[in-house]
Amino acid sequence: MVKLRRFILLISFIFLSLAIGTSVIAHQKDNNRNRTMTFATAKNHESNRSVLSLKITQNGASWTHGILDEEGNETMRFTGEGVDFSIGNYSKGNVKHWGMRIDIPGKMYLNNFWNGIVEIHQFQGSKENIQTIDFRDISQDDIELRQITGDENIMIELNIGDYLVYYPSEEIGEYPIYNANNGRGTVTVGGIFYFDELDIQSFNGTIDYVIVTPLVSQTGFVILLVGAGVWFLFLFFELGYLYRRRRMKTEWDRDQKRLNELMKVFVSFIDAKDTYTAGHSSRVAFYSMKLAEKMGLTTDECMEIYYDGILHDVGKIGISDEILRKPGVLSGKEYEIIKSHTTTGGRMLKSLSTIKTAKSAAMFHHEWYNGKGYPIGLAGDKIPLEARIICVADAFDAMSSARVYRPAMDIDYIKRELRDKSGIQFDPVIAGYMLELIEEDALKNPMDYELPAYPYMQ
Repeated sequence: MVKLRRFILLISFIFLSLAIGTSVIAHQKDNNRNRTMTFATAKNHESNRSVLSLKITQNGASWTHGILDEEGNETMRFTGEGVDFSIGNYSKGNVKHWGMRIDIPGKMYLNNFWNGIVEIHQFQGSKENIQTIDFRDISQDDIELRQITGDENIMIELNIGDYLVYYPSEEIGEYPIYNANNGRGTVTVGGIFYFDELDIQSFNGTIDYVIVTPLVSQTGFVILLVGAGVWFLFLFFELGYLYRRRRMKTEWDRDQKRLNELMKVFVSFIDAKDTYTAGHSSRVAFYSMKLAEKMGLTTDECMEIYYDGILHDVGKIGISDEILRKPGVLSGKEYEIIKSHTTTGGRMLKSLSTIKTAKSAAMFHHEWYNGKGYPIGLAGDKIPLEARIICVADAFDAMSSARVYRPAMDIDYIKRELRDKSGIQFDPVIAGYMLELIEEDALKNPMDYELPAYPYMQ
């Protein structure tokens, strides 16, 4: 489970990093992308208010201008209008740069275009004449384009097909155009046009612009930020869990050390009673744990079985040395006393709450599967599992170890006994697992075994 959480943390970190990095790169590319808005008629100028809008209006100023010949007679009369082009920014970002192309819809004369710089494209047949003009600093003599001369006012002739390109002035704040949330969402530029009859709303053209939006205005990025926040919260809890686990491991190691030392004291008491069977409890504990592992029991259950094996003969402490060490055949009364170590052990371990199965393991490990064991004649699955496991492990060690009254039995005899008494003395399933362990040679060097750190804490 711990490894799975760490794997999920790692994979989610990689995913979030790639997603956020991709989002940032895509956002930077999008911020540097040139966009174009086309305007055609007045009713469409404000149709795309989600980004930019253009509103063309007369600013209320008008002039009438006549052209005189050399004799002072008026040859032409024009009406001049102040025309404003108001560009509104309705996006979530700021317009970083922009430029406006104005297509000329009919014959007119340009007198002025304030603030920025105007690039005028004037066609004469197939020839295109281009001149960039700053009307704040120019005279008639500087103009190379076709114009009306003989008058003190600048009158640049424009016809259908000609167009203007307006470059705004940063100096007077025509760009960037901040969005309305930042306090200014509109910039107005304009000029003076002279014409006979012309609807100013008939101007066509395009606005090229670059919008810079804040990264946090992107819904996808906000979702990623929320995901990153959840990830860091998960990481915080995981680090807290690891810290608590480290503390638990320290406490576990301390408690396990105390418990192991206590177990060794118990074993030393039992071994002191019968030096000929010294190490029996440690070996039975080892064999029992191997059986539990083979049976697929949990780590906790395997460890309890190990301690059950250590304590299974603790009741022998109450039996006299003369009976335990007697080299000959026991009398009926002496055998009954030997059998009492099961109930004595059960009583001794009654209050041991940290190893809950120790009492039943000590009390019932001499019960037989067919019900003919002792102390009370339990049979089959009514015998606690821990007692059935220790019964097989105890018999295996008894047969494979030398006793005061006989030598150790060979392995073939032991395997035969396990098969023959399967279903009689031994649980047939557990006896089968013991035979598998023997064939796998998995029961070597039981006295060299040391209980490992609790795997959950590794």
